[in-house]
Amino acid sequence: MALLGRMLGNFDLSKFVPNLPDGLEDFANAVVPELQWRGLFRTEYEGRTLRQNLRLARPENRFA
Repeated sequence: MALLGRMLGNFDLSKFVPNLPDGLEDFANAVVPELQWRGLFRTEYEGRTLRQNLRLARPENRFA
């Protein structure tokens, strides 16, 4: 936290950490729909699995 504080000019980030989840939810509820409307953020996932959505290669079966 000290390094981050120096980077932010000794800005006390600890005052805002407890409010981060609420602020993040407000941000997501306000900004994400606008980005989706503009075509800059997905409205649904392409794949059916997390692996597909992260575009990870399927590992070889080590037992085959």
